[in-house]
Amino acid sequence: FRDVSFSYDGREPVLHHVSFHVDPGRKVAVVGPSGVGKTTLLSLLLRFYKPTSGDIYFDGEAASTLEVRSLRARIGYVSQSTLLLSGTVMDNLRFGNPEATEEKFVQAAETAGIHDFITSLPSGYATEIGEKGIRLSEGQKQRLSIARALVKNPDVLVLDEPTSALDRKTEDSVLLNLPAITQGKTLFIVSNHPPTLARSDLVLLLDESRLMAVGTHHDLLESNEEYRRRME
Repeated sequence: FRDVSFSYDGREPVLHHVSFHVDPGRKVAVVGPSGVGKTTLLSLLLRFYKPTSGDIYFDGEAASTLEVRSLRARIGYVSQSTLLLSGTVMDNLRFGNPEATEEKFVQAAETAGIHDFITSLPSGYATEIGEKGIRLSEGQKQRLSIARALVKNPDVLVLDEPTSALDRKTEDSVLLNLPAITQGKTLFIVSNHPPTLARSDLVLLLDESRLMAVGTHHDLLESNEEYRRRME
């Protein structure tokens, strides 16, 4: 991100002169109060919106010069609200990558920690999950959504508060799999989960539409009062 600013209405900035650099394969956590632009930052990364000013670069190339479909093919995305299709478990996984092999589907489900549950269902991967996955728990929906993103084998994995609807025990279970899920991938995750922050290579602290601090979890605990307060 190079001096990136963004406004939805052209007047009130949601992000203001944000700059940071992430090396490939690094794990980045994004934290901050509600409404400071965390989801907006991820939306700009995915090219859902274009910056009002500044630009975003991938491997040295400006995102504005890249074909959107090609760029998004490199990114796996899990939103705050889990969106599943009517149909079977396999239908949902196949939506992530219609050309993937059955082995890849199973591998993604294993990595996301949901394969054993799927195989316990009456029809396994062919089991109908109902409208918007109504027959699944929130934790199972989240894991299936993560598996669907992994089927793409993306270079970048973007998780926008992927456990926001879960209880703490289920959240811990899902996030415990993150090291395996993100192996070899660049990760952006919006999370206030202390163990996740501690395992991140970089933490971006947003407040008042600005990037207030960048550092490791340990460094920010030592140097930033606002960050320490959020971890209490």
